Amino acid sequence: MLQLEMLSFVVQQRRHVMRLNDRAMQNIRLHAKNEKDVKLISEGVQKICQLAPNMKTTTADILGGNFPWITDASDSTSSLVSIAEKRNIANMCVKLERLKEEKHLLRNEMRQYLSYCDSQLSDIKKIVQDDCSLSYH
Repeated sequence: MLQLEMLSFVVQQRRHVMRLNDRAMQNIRLHAKNEKDVKLISEGVQKICQLAPNMKTTTADILGGNFPWITDASDSTSSLVSIAEKRNIANMCVKLERLKEEKHLLRNEMRQYLSYCDSQLSDIKKIVQDDCSLSYH
């Protein structure tokens, strides 16, 4: 249930960023991530409805921040965590995802750069060999 809350906050936060953002490509990526997370929330809601049929909830409720398990504080472990802490957790998850993306991009850039350097090195070796062979003749 905490995972559903975290996903809900992440989706809300991405939607806010998308409203403020003017970069189309970044919005496309954020939209794709939101779709994936909304699908996970929907699957979680289906599991909850199967396990606890008396707990009526929908994906829209979860995305709106209306968590039915928070209403009874004596049963809920999620009420022990404040909304601000949940947002901080969601922020950290988003930052971790971004860090993983950056790491992947950096690895690809470094591979391309090393490949370029390797090709330049082989070109330089050929030039040096040609110069050496010309100087001996």
